[in-house]
Amino acid sequence: MAYRRRKWRPCECVARRAFSQVWGKYVEMQRSGPALQVSMDRPWWYGRKREEFMADVERVAGVALAEDEGHRRIWSMHFVGGAGWRECCARMGLEREAFFREVDRTKRELGRAWTEVRPYALFPVTGYLGRQGFGA
Repeated sequence: MAYRRRKWRPCECVARRAFSQVWGKYVEMQRSGPALQVSMDRPWWYGRKREEFMADVERVAGVALAEDEGHRRIWSMHFVGGAGWRECCARMGLEREAFFREVDRTKRELGRAWTEVRPYALFPVTGYLGRQGFGA
């Protein structure tokens, strides 16, 4: 799976929607416990779509945010680590408004990355996980 930027980019509203759907599905899968379900899409092919989806979300986020230290720190502390805005502001030395501005920019960047990744984009989630949606 390769993440590469294209000449065209989805608008900000699409990027935000992509982020909210992909992140919502990721959190839902994370809270549902160990992902040990094996799917048999075809008799000759099987896989663990939940694990693959969660790993792809983290991997694409790491690649997309590799160039920007601030966005990477917000991703690891606020989204993955679950730290609140006050703790993040204190640790990163940001004002509240600046923090939320950076959170919004991080969401847009990740939404675009999850939309643009090829050959299997993470957005829409049902397209990646199949019709069953695995808890969708």
